[in-house]
Amino acid sequence: MADSSEWIPVPDDEDPLSQKILLMGARRSGKTSAMEVLFHGMEARQTIPSVSPTHDIKIENVNIFAPYQIWDTPGSITAENFGDNLKKFSVLIYFVDMISGYTEQIQSIAMTFLAAHRCNPDMQLYLFINKADGITGKDTLTETFREIQDYVQDDMTDFSNEEIDAIPEVSFFLTSIYDRRLAYAFSQVIRQSLMVAQFLSGMMNSWVVTAQMDKSFLIDKKTKLYVATDGAPVQNAVYTTCVDWVTRIIAYEELYTSVVPVGQKTIDEKSEALFRDASDRTGNFFDAIDGYETESDSESEGGPESEERIDGEVEEVDDEEEDEDEDEDGEGNEDYEDYPSQILTLSSGITYGYWEITPDLALIGSLNTHIYNKKTEHIEESIGVVRKFTLKFLKAQRMTE
Repeated sequence: MADSSEWIPVPDDEDPLSQKILLMGARRSGKTSAMEVLFHGMEARQTIPSVSPTHDIKIENVNIFAPYQIWDTPGSITAENFGDNLKKFSVLIYFVDMISGYTEQIQSIAMTFLAAHRCNPDMQLYLFINKADGITGKDTLTETFREIQDYVQDDMTDFSNEEIDAIPEVSFFLTSIYDRRLAYAFSQVIRQSLMVAQFLSGMMNSWVVTAQMDKSFLIDKKTKLYVATDGAPVQNAVYTTCVDWVTRIIAYEELYTSVVPVGQKTIDEKSEALFRDASDRTGNFFDAIDGYETESDSESEGGPESEERIDGEVEEVDDEEEDEDEDEDGEGNEDYEDYPSQILTLSSGITYGYWEITPDLALIGSLNTHIYNKKTEHIEESIGVVRKFTLKFLKAQRMTE
């Protein structure tokens, strides 16, 4: 066990980065390599000669729809080292190497999850069963995954105090830096941590109904993680195709020029009406976000939030100035940016569409080529509605931080 007196930096309560993610795991379990691949664009094969074991805590600031602070810890660090400061983290991800002595780590994993849950019952707990690429044979891979899952669940039950402990809920994922399984798993972490997750899911469900899509993703362009998707199951082949395509588009996006003058991309009222009709059948996220905005606006009108205090005096904030500020941020101005888009049609009869929603987010959808050819104009018009509400959700997310 690590020395409990080992120095640990204290998470800053006043840090505006409201979401703190803690990475733990034994030495060489793949934590740092995962961060390099996800957030620094390192190719997986480069991690072996380039990434050395972590000896000090590394803090990474990233923004994926919302700001996050990711703490990558050395293998010697345990939950005991953090003490009460463990409650300042909203997410704990434990990495375990599934091809090298995982049975010796099971007890430590179970004790870590119990300690984290005891310190912060609201903390989201994940076990990334890593290096899945090192096991050949689908049956062997599945059997090993289930074995680790069962061992951890059993040990948490054995080590818990029934009088004071509830068995924490842990999400288990197979991961590998050599394919998209790591990105898929981390996407689930991001999605579950967003305050506006249900609104984003509702929007995506409405869009696939309106545009007759088979599958859709709202992807962070830098990390290729998706912050939202519709309710249909995620197929690895489809997600991999989308990510590989987005990667190529971004690599050459500076070569693209717009063929539609800025100012002509307006939101068609009929498209929004169809969206609202689809929303009625898929969860009605429109009423939810409209109600959220109305409540937030009513709290700010006439209250201290709507006034600026300078040297003890109250100065009214001009509405026009607020509108100008929103335009500068890209919110409240639908035409603040020229939005690239691209269509890819495969010989298999499937068409993929790429539409930039904001400079950081892209909407990807797949559908039957025949449907796309028939409904091209309608689909293109619906993108403006997605952009409008994505900006609303970004604003709502910031208000919760």
